[in-house]
Amino acid sequence: MTEAVLLLFGATLAVLGSPGPAPLALAATGASFGPRRGLPFFFGVLIGLAGVAVLTALGVAALLRRGGPLSAVLLALSLGYFVYVAYKIASAPLNVRDGTTSSAAPTVMDGLVLNLTNPKAYAAIAALYAGFGLPFSPAWLSVVVTGGLVLLIGAVIDAAWLFGGGALAPLFANPRVGRPLRIGMAAFMLLAVGASLWFAAAGGAVP
Repeated sequence: MTEAVLLLFGATLAVLGSPGPAPLALAATGASFGPRRGLPFFFGVLIGLAGVAVLTALGVAALLRRGGPLSAVLLALSLGYFVYVAYKIASAPLNVRDGTTSSAAPTVMDGLVLNLTNPKAYAAIAALYAGFGLPFSPAWLSVVVTGGLVLLIGAVIDAAWLFGGGALAPLFANPRVGRPLRIGMAAFMLLAVGASLWFAAAGGAVP
């Protein structure tokens, strides 16, 4: 059992900790608005990840991978929300962290919808269930325990991205480089979205 848990931990760290759309959005939010103002977005991302874990366990992820109208709706929502969050990050005033502006940081709902429409999240959770599920019986117990441990590890990983981004906040507040950095981070996040969609469409590994 210890070996199985360690394997699951390593696999979760690899697939959820890689610089995909949600981690980059968390880092950019922490850098642009500060970790404290980014906490609602952080909790939304975690709730969304929990939703993805449940939907994957119920077989919804497999249904979405087959294509059709439901997949098209998910794709449209995914692209729309990532563009929206990227715009919030790129256009935020440089002094948002001191509370003197009314610029709104991404919300709980932004994080929730972002992860629920995140192709990488579905691919990652499906891969973890299939390849690294913990050996419990009956099968539903294995899914519940595996999913719970993945969410716990994911919470630590996402917090690291948020607070790691917060460490870059002085650069993002710099009048000379702050705006280019915000735009660059937002663009990098959208590139990660594109890579995730491309890998999902090609049936490849999780980027």
